[in-house]
Amino acid sequence: KENLRTTRYRNGDLIPRVVDEDEWYKLSTGAYCYYDNDITNKLNYGNLYNWYAVYDSRCLCPIGWHVPTKLDWIVLINYLGGSATAGGKLKASGSRYWNYPNEGASNDSEFSALPGGYRMFGSYYFVKSIGGWWSISAFDDNNSWALFLDSSLENIDWLEQTKTNGMSVRCVKD
Repeated sequence: KENLRTTRYRNGDLIPRVVDEDEWYKLSTGAYCYYDNDITNKLNYGNLYNWYAVYDSRCLCPIGWHVPTKLDWIVLINYLGGSATAGGKLKASGSRYWNYPNEGASNDSEFSALPGGYRMFGSYYFVKSIGGWWSISAFDDNNSWALFLDSSLENIDWLEQTKTNGMSVRCVKD
């Protein structure tokens, strides 16, 4: 029911925290950060991870859990009535964490999605307005699938994202 905050892989190895914009953008190995390097954002929204951390063989999620595939997300979305309205059912309601109007937010699923923003080209964007969650399913050599929720929309967007971007992660029980 919350965005991942781990700083270690399943085997105990540290995941590097990368603050520098240029360094982040050039990575081809796993890393994490939290929005604007502000610890309050970590506490509220969890960490942002690049896809290399998500896909690492040491596993980002704890034992008994895994990063969702695109199919895992699709099954959840379909269960919630399809992409046109499932976003609202996933989003935490109210305006404490989401910007107004937080369209359609009911949290009927009890998923309690929070908008941790994202990191692209090393810069941070849209905390409180947009949440992006990785899928472990690659789109191609440079991109992977991600699910996006927006404070002004009830629907879900599927977008291919550059693997160097930083986004939230939710783990799924095996």
